[in-house]
Amino acid sequence: MTDGKSLSARSAPFSKRVDKPSSKSYNLYMNSVTSSHARQNWAETVEAARNEPLIITDHGRPTVAVMDAALAKLALQVLEDSRDIERATAALEEYRKDGVAHSLEDVAAEFGITLG
Repeated sequence: MTDGKSLSARSAPFSKRVDKPSSKSYNLYMNSVTSSHARQNWAETVEAARNEPLIITDHGRPTVAVMDAALAKLALQVLEDSRDIERATAALEEYRKDGVAHSLEDVAAEFGITLG
């Protein structure tokens, strides 16, 4: 950015928003840029993505997201935790419905694991 202007002030393609708001999220709106613009301005695209996630579109369709590596790691951890909670909740509901509990020893024996 040699002219001293911010990326958003210089590059209109970064101002387009994709996705719709949801009551289940703090912010699902993300700036987007075309794949051609991202390719031609890769350094600026990466710099913009360090500040907030950026969607790269191909033929007008969202294709990939580019974001800060620490944010991506955190997002994947939160997603994994959320899926673990869903599975645990489903297992608890099944237990409450069936009333059948299994001891650690029974489960270990079923999978051929010897408990020490």
